[in-house]
Amino acid sequence: MARLAGSLWSVPTPQQRERLATAVAGGLGHVHWDATDGVFAVAGGFSPDTAAGLADGLAVGSEAHLMMRDPGPELVAWAELCDLVVVPVEIADWSVALRRIEAAGAVGALAVSPGTDLAVVPRGGFPVLVMSVQPGDAGAEFRPGTLDRVRALAGRGCHPMVGADGGVRGSQLPGLREAGATWAVSGTSLFNAPDLPGWLGEARATFG
Repeated sequence: MARLAGSLWSVPTPQQRERLATAVAGGLGHVHWDATDGVFAVAGGFSPDTAAGLADGLAVGSEAHLMMRDPGPELVAWAELCDLVVVPVEIADWSVALRRIEAAGAVGALAVSPGTDLAVVPRGGFPVLVMSVQPGDAGAEFRPGTLDRVRALAGRGCHPMVGADGGVRGSQLPGLREAGATWAVSGTSLFNAPDLPGWLGEARATFG
């Protein structure tokens, strides 16, 4: 079954809890918490405490995307909240980060930025998230070349999930599924939808 996660990055703070609760009631299975350091990506996103507060009492899974040069200090806190934690393949100690995430009880995953050669993504039994916008560029348009990058990684046959994150609209989900994606993150398109449950219903029909 494909995994669809919703990112609240671009939702105004006063609306975040309400929009998330509406999405969960409409069938959203996971919320995608972005966290940045202002170095690897523009400053913004959530802390583990803020994320826990927003999700408190809601029947939804959590995943974290740490767009940081040094995610080490936050790894354990995020792994305790989330079932999956993503770090950039571009950082020097990504392998150490994955081991620490797994030791804390979550699944470790790698994200690969648009300008990064896919050859640097190691083959292994971990999920890979293809960034379809520059990390931290919330609201940017989905890059067309993303489908080819997803297809190339999915074709390896060694990653348990291959996904896309950034500018993902409902209309792009069929193409992502055809390319082999089993994971997608949507923010602006999902949470700004006039009919949020309807958006999710169509997404389940086309993405799984």
